[in-house]
Amino acid sequence: MVFLFSISLVFAQNEVKTKEIIKTEKEIKGKIEKAKQERRRLEGTDVSNRAKENFNDDFGNNTDVVWERGDFYDVAKFTEDGYTKKAYYDFDSQLIGVTWFVTFADIPERAQEIINEKYKDYEIGEVLFYDDNEIVDVDFFIFGTLFKHEDNYFVSLKNESKHIILRVDSEGNVHFFKEN
Repeated sequence: MVFLFSISLVFAQNEVKTKEIIKTEKEIKGKIEKAKQERRRLEGTDVSNRAKENFNDDFGNNTDVVWERGDFYDVAKFTEDGYTKKAYYDFDSQLIGVTWFVTFADIPERAQEIINEKYKDYEIGEVLFYDDNEIVDVDFFIFGTLFKHEDNYFVSLKNESKHIILRVDSEGNVHFFKEN
């Protein structure tokens, strides 16, 4: 009987320790994420000359570029292949990714079917495509939210009471992203 009690006590202590470790890991991850976000903020109001040079290397000497400095990125708005695009450059003046508006028909067919079935009470709005620069390993802020860097479509949906944004990956998987 004493043996069983001892085993029970050991398991209970291990369970408590495991919960403490998980809680500590979550706290550490939260602090790391907050530090990453703060580190990414750009200082000053002028667009980096290095970002402009890198843009020219990435997209050629495009003459219709309009630059702006955001909180986290230097943003180049330009036209390419008939689309108005935005290229985002980080604190190191590295291209993070490019966005442009596409149509609902451009997203993977599987995602179209899922959205049409699951969100039939919603009106489909704008669809934004994010083309990630796979060479640079930096997550991206979009719609005020940080997400893991990878190519994605962002589909805006609204009905009488809600406006939501769905994230669609290249395989056609649909994920709730944000409610506005």
